[in-house]
Amino acid sequence: MAKITLSEVFKKQLRIIGYLVLSGFLGWVLSLVTERPEAVYATPVINYLIYTVIEELKNEGYVQAIRNIK
Repeated sequence: MAKITLSEVFKKQLRIIGYLVLSGFLGWVLSLVTERPEAVYATPVINYLIYTVIEELKNEGYVQAIRNIK
């Protein structure tokens, strides 16, 4: 069983909070730019896109998985 330290858990929690704050802010900006308050509902999509881009940049996403199929 792998040992997990509190600092690792803390880093993960901070990263999740960062994703949520950033996506909430971008959803708010989108609602201001489009002048439609319901654009805030796009926040979960923005959050998913941010997460996917980060995973791809860390080479832990779909592109790397497809490369590993060979």
